[in-house]
Amino acid sequence: MRTGVIKADTIDVAVERILLELGKDTTRSRENSIYFDGWDGLGASAVLQSVAKRLGASNEQSMRPAELQFEKIIHIDCSKWESRRAMQREIAEQLNLPNWVMEMLDKQDEEDDFNGLDQGSRTEIAQVVREIYQTTQNHRFLVILHNGSSEEIDIFDFGLSLDRYANSKILWTFQGRFRIAPKMTDSVKKSRTTDVILSASSGERDPREHWFYLVREEAAQVAFNKHGHCIIDPGIATNCVLYALILSWFGLRINDYDWANHSSNYWVCDGVIALTDIDKAWQVGNVLQHEVPLLHINTRLNKDESAVMASYHPARSAELMPYWTTTTTSTFGFVVSPCGVIPNNTFRHSHRLGVLKLSRCAFSFSSPPFLYCQGLRFLWLDHCQDLPTRSTTDHHHTEADKEDELDSNTTSLWECFRSLWVLDLRCTDCDWILSARMMDLMTQLRELNVMGAENLDMSHLRGRMRNIRKLRVTKSTCFFSNHVFSEMESMELLVFSGNYLEQHMLSLSVSASNSRLKAVIVDGCDGLKVVTFRGCKELENLFIKG
Repeated sequence: MRTGVIKADTIDVAVERILLELGKDTTRSRENSIYFDGWDGLGASAVLQSVAKRLGASNEQSMRPAELQFEKIIHIDCSKWESRRAMQREIAEQLNLPNWVMEMLDKQDEEDDFNGLDQGSRTEIAQVVREIYQTTQNHRFLVILHNGSSEEIDIFDFGLSLDRYANSKILWTFQGRFRIAPKMTDSVKKSRTTDVILSASSGERDPREHWFYLVREEAAQVAFNKHGHCIIDPGIATNCVLYALILSWFGLRINDYDWANHSSNYWVCDGVIALTDIDKAWQVGNVLQHEVPLLHINTRLNKDESAVMASYHPARSAELMPYWTTTTTSTFGFVVSPCGVIPNNTFRHSHRLGVLKLSRCAFSFSSPPFLYCQGLRFLWLDHCQDLPTRSTTDHHHTEADKEDELDSNTTSLWECFRSLWVLDLRCTDCDWILSARMMDLMTQLRELNVMGAENLDMSHLRGRMRNIRKLRVTKSTCFFSNHVFSEMESMELLVFSGNYLEQHMLSLSVSASNSRLKAVIVDGCDGLKVVTFRGCKELENLFIKG
């Protein structure tokens, strides 16, 4: 195995060096498989994309240098990894295989859908492998592979044989765009199928400026679809990636951001995606959430891992901290309270605060510290406890008195709930915040997540969540009326999993009033006997498991 370092400050310079490698005659050597790691992982995908563009079908084969006259160029962008089957389908499409091949792939996917086989477990179809092999044998081809999986792929398993005498080659990289793991080459060095490992290093360019340049180049790929049409402002894409990297670094080993569910919520609620059309802003956020794979990487690392990460991309993004200081408040980061008690005036001057997460904190539920946050868009309470006040510790203070205390503040102090877009409650008493009085204020709420609630009365939700888009209730003990979801006309996602229902709560009903509902997950709810979706014409994805 040969290793090498490319001296390059730009994507274009790296592309030229890669083309020289691809043009080498390997009929007498075994250097057909080339892995490119980019600059500590960053920029590799952008380089491969540019190589594919330079050698693509739009350029006449005869116009290329003789050493780069591949008969077939198979560009497989699996940065967003789905399955080996999906990769096989991409190869078949690139080779324009006969209709019966595509029909076979469709039929097998339909059978797997019916049998409940998840996407990640779907493997190659043997007959399609043979067809790919017969189509490519005795031809010189180049495979350019963005491998978004965590394992190396032997393309021979897909019918692509790197015949040394035909001088066919593969250029590949690991885990697609925005890769923040810097040590992927260690696993590639153990490979039996890779012959050359190349990486890149900058020359005279300022390291911070160069790092920012690479982030912009990677973000530009996300901004354009495969047809070359701009779907997202590249500047917005860049800012969203920087924001995610910065938060990941500051929260290293401390905070769980739940990027998989909340990335678009952070971007929109914290003003990173600042568009006048708020629905458009959410659309942009949702697209980016699926396009940026780094958000699905667990950034809660152990001590040794965090030491390694400190010298790489999250730490480098933190060097750009001043760029973000005015997003919501004058400070950015985490404040750790040794005793866990949050005084009710903590955020008295945080009127512009857009996102707030309180984890394992104690505060007065009747006068919480975020009441002063009139611009609050995203509130996350995780394992929080009520801090008894003098009045609540009085043994004569009844539950009715507590409700009156909340009610007395409704018209003035609780105005912060009117601006709320996202509410996430985990292992926290929900009765006070999901009461009818509070829900009546949350007219703009778009997403509600409840996890680990006890004796959750969901009846208050009926008729009060007309703007809700996503509703998740998981791992909770709850009860509700059969038509609790009625009048949620805007709901697109419903997740109801791992819950325990009261004995008389046997059915879950979603009706035609939920006309925008697209995805439903009902899994492992003890006591649930009947689930109905009558009239849900937009339903695309349904997962039900006992």
